[in-house]
Amino acid sequence: MAGVLVRIRLAATDRTAVYHGLTYNGGGKGGLMRRLGELEAEIMDCLWRWNRPATVREVVDDINERRPVAYTTVMTVATILFNKGWLLRGKQGRAWLYTPVRSREAYSAALMEDALGASEDRPVALAHFVERMSEEEVAALRKALRTNGRQTKA
Repeated sequence: MAGVLVRIRLAATDRTAVYHGLTYNGGGKGGLMRRLGELEAEIMDCLWRWNRPATVREVVDDINERRPVAYTTVMTVATILFNKGWLLRGKQGRAWLYTPVRSREAYSAALMEDALGASEDRPVALAHFVERMSEEEVAALRKALRTNGRQTKA
């Protein structure tokens, strides 16, 4: 989320920042992008689909349409996602409003990067990946490469 840094707490272990009233916790230690757990993925899916800040109550109500889940469980997992740096949060009355830090597409791209990084021969792994792509996906990849200035011809 674009914004002006309003405040950073200076404690050595606290990387919390406030952007336009939303709090961002810098997350973990870096390294590999871990695949989201089942409930983490459900929470993120709600927020990505809605493309707006939402309360835990809204998320619980949405998930409860498919399966039962306790408010406190979702609240705990949303706090964990915030602490991992996945979510921004800001107060609205007594409730927290949560917003994803990165898009679903950025998450998917990071997973793909990590998958490539698991190989000892990235070009070969990439070639295997491309072999399995549809014509539409190959066309999208070519377009992305041209857009980013990494390909001279189609």
